[in-house]
Parts: sequence; C-alpha cells; structure tokens
Amino acid sequence: MQKIARLLFALFALLALQISPLTAQNYSGPVPIQDFHRHHGYDPIYTFGPVAEGDTLAWIRFRGSVTNGPWYTGSNIMSWITGPVTDQSFPANMVFRTGDRMRLTIRDNGNVGVNTFLPEQLFTVSHPDLPVIRFDRSNGGEMDFELYNGAGGNLFFRGGADGFGPGLSNFMVITSAGRVGIGTDAPDYELHTVGNTHTSGDFYGRLHIDDHSAGPEDGPDTYIDEAYFELKQRATLNVTDGIGDLGGLLTLGPGLTSHDHQLFFAENGIFHRHDPGNDAAWSSDWEKLLTPQDLADMGTENFLAKFTADGLGDSQLFDDGTTVGIKTSTPDTNYDLDINGNTKAGGNLDVTGQGHFDGKVTIGTTFTDGDHSLYVAGSAIAEELFIKLESAWPDYVFENEYQLKDLSEVESFIGENGHLPGMTPAAQIQTEGLTLGESAMQQQEKIEELFLYVIELNKKVEKLEMENAELKKKLKGKK
Repeated sequence: MQKIARLLFALFALLALQISPLTAQNYSGPVPIQDFHRHHGYDPIYTFGPVAEGDTLAWIRFRGSVTNGPWYTGSNIMSWITGPVTDQSFPANMVFRTGDRMRLTIRDNGNVGVNTFLPEQLFTVSHPDLPVIRFDRSNGGEMDFELYNGAGGNLFFRGGADGFGPGLSNFMVITSAGRVGIGTDAPDYELHTVGNTHTSGDFYGRLHIDDHSAGPEDGPDTYIDEAYFELKQRATLNVTDGIGDLGGLLTLGPGLTSHDHQLFFAENGIFHRHDPGNDAAWSSDWEKLLTPQDLADMGTENFLAKFTADGLGDSQLFDDGTTVGIKTSTPDTNYDLDINGNTKAGGNLDVTGQGHFDGKVTIGTTFTDGDHSLYVAGSAIAEELFIKLESAWPDYVFENEYQLKDLSEVESFIGENGHLPGMTPAAQIQTEGLTLGESAMQQQEKIEELFLYVIELNKKVEKLEMENAELKKKLKGKK
C-alpha cells in the first residue's frame, strides 16, 4: 500500500512539474511577468533536461479563425538559441514576422536587422530592390527624406515634398568607391559638386575648378581648361629662387590655344611661369614678380620692371615716378617722356609747347633721301616763314676779293649752259628739287651781282656824259 501511495505521489509531482511551466502566469503585482520555459523532458535525478543550441525557446503566434481553415497566423514572434549553452546562460535572438515574412531580427549581440536574419551592424536594412530608410512627417506639407542604397552599392540622400520612390530628387550620393557627389549621381572625384559651393571654414587639400559647361570634366591632374589652388613642395616645382619648403600654387588653364599660367607663392615673393603649348608641359622657367622693395634691393627705381632683374625689364618701360622712358633705363630728366627708338602715332599728335627733332622730319611721305631735315609731300602754307642759314649769306659779293665775272663771260656762259652762272639748272631742280634757302641765296647773289653791274654801268654812263659835255663845249667854242 505504501509503495502504491509513493508511486501516485511521484506521478502527481511529475505532472505538476510538467504543467506548471505551461500554465504559470502572473497578471498582477508590481512587475507582471509572462514566462515561457523550454526544456527536454524531466528526470527525477537531473530534474529538467537542458536546452541545446538551435532549440526554439518560444513561439508566440497571433491567430484568428478564417473561412477556409480553422486558424490563420497574422503575425508571430519567435526566439531560438543561437550559440553554445553553458551552465548559466546561452545566446538567443528574436524574430518578428507578419504573415509568412520575416520583418525584424534582434540578434543576441544587439544588432537589429530589418528584412534580414543576420544584421551585421547595430542597425541594418536589407531589401533586394529598395533598401530605404525614410523620414516622413505625418502632418504632410513638409519635405520627406530617404536614405537609399542604390545599384552598385551607392548610398543616395534624396528628398521631396511628400514624394516617394522615384518621385524624390537625389540631393547627394556616396559611391561604393567613397566619392561624394552633390548635384551629380556620378561623382568623378572624392568631392564632386555641380552648382555653387560656399565654404565658411578651413579648407584642406587641392581646390580643382573645372569648366563644366564646356563638356566632360578633365582629369584632376591634367591642368587643362580648369583652375587649381593647392599646396606644393617648392623643390618639386623646381622654383630655385624661392625660399621655404612649401608654397601655394595657383594654376589657370583657359584652354584652346590660350597659354596656361602658374603662380607659386613662396616666402620671398610670387613666381610665374607659363605653358605656351596648352599641354601642361611647363617648359618655361620660373620668373619672380618684382615688388618695389625687390627693385630697390636690385639698385633700380623702375616701378614697372617685371620678370627680370635688370634696370629695364622685359616690359621695355622705365618709370621712376618722375620721368618715363621707353627702351631706355636712363631717360633724359629734361623731359617727362624719353623714347629711345622709332615712334608711330595712329591718331592726331598735338604739341602745345615746343618740339625739338634731332633727326629728319617727314610729312606725308617716307622719302628721306639726301641730307634734308624736313620732307613734305604736298603744299605748305604759312603766314610767315623765317629762314636762318648757317652758311654764309651772299654779302660776300661786296667783298674786295670777290671776282665779278664780266658780262661777256656771263653772256658766253648763258649761251653754253642756258642759265645764269651760280644758279641751279632747271633739269636738276626737276629731279632733285631746290631748297628754299639755297634758292634765296642764289637769287640774292644774282641781285647783288646785278647791283654791281648796274653800279659799274652807271659809272661808265657818268663818264660818257662828262666826256660828251666836254665835247659839246669844245665844239661850241670853235663856232
């Protein structure tokens, strides 16, 4: 009888242990708890059998009766052991489903995954077509935004006014290569913007500005049709006259047949070079842009000297603040402008003061044969013309040493040559011309000679008149 009683007690105890985990519920108290206990049977010695990796701990199903079947599961929550079971603990995850599709996973390490059983990060969103995280204001009328993992592993930031999917506009993209694009879905560089850019803080690295309107962008190292500003090693650029290891480099490449230019900002000034072939060969040497202090240190006061250290410079202009020289570094201080070379004026030339010319002057002609100082093509008009000759004026005719030709000699010369002695013949005037001074001298000489002939003739007339008077007197006495 005692054995039967003990057996019945053991059976009731086993039944109580089997039923208790399934029916134990706490619905009241400070912390109401609903427990789900999983084990592998009961043993009088070892009590409950321990769970193992892969066991389902619990499966909560939310079900309802439908027409074509007794029950339909609308959603469920499941948890199972995901790792080794120790004496005191084991890892487990939790999966949330709606219908027959997994929607959310919480792994034993705390990673949360949407649409994935194995989230690799703290929060992972997975979808074969539209892996999107959306930020939507429920009141409407506001901008909506999405994070979208597009084809090729590119991450897009897009938004729009209550739009969705393709209706949104892409604002920024981060490619799988790590490039960031703003205003473009296919950035070619680490940061590629299409549109205006404003930076109010510090900027580090190379600034590359390309002419996007001219077509596809050139590579970041071509220096063609673009502008750069960057920090460069002076030795790398071979700026031998510069001081300091580093300097700012400004590169301007207008493109086409235009020359490319570079400015290097060293500690001791700005250096320039250009590329005449527009191919970034940079075959020209670096030349320093001179400052007034540089010019003073070089011993020149030319404010306009550029590129070279001599007194004049490649500009061929000299300006010391008082006198300007063209093609001369020592302009005459008596003048405001000193030109060492030929000068051509395409417009009018007005001279208010005096004009001085050391060489020949031409008006309306380029003919400069001979030793003349003024060459004029065409007529000239003047209210008064004053001629002052450096050679002797014909007053020498009145000197005692002057040999006045006899009229018979003059007559003979005229007969042989067809012009007066000492006068330029007509044929020579037609071919060579005649200076006004020379003409005046010749005419003055002939006038003075003519007076001498008249005086001599007058003496002969007076002598004849005296002789005639004496003859008349003698003839009258004989009557």
